Amino acid sequence: HSMKTKETFSLQIDAVFDIHGQGIIVTGRVETGKIKTGDLLKISGNNIELSTKCLKLQKYLRPITEAAAGEYIGITLSDVSKSQISRGMQLSSD
Repeated sequence: HSMKTKETFSLQIDAVFDIHGQGIIVTGRVETGKIKTGDLLKISGNNIELSTKCLKLQKYLRPITEAAAGEYIGITLSDVSKSQISRGMQLSSD
């Protein structure tokens, strides 16, 4: 089989927002890899692991479809609540 060239997406969560009508949005700087709208993700830390999906991406409050390492972005997540996520947790591709 061929070597995996795709670097795993990872981001350390800097802040968590619950925005009415939009859902849960986390912000942070992409550490490695890339993220696209629709990607399946996991949140880990504080002895928990949650599965989630990237519903929307934003950069400087503008919608984008993908982001790469070094970019500071906001990610709208599915199937999670604000109480489950805290600053310092890791978001990564599944």
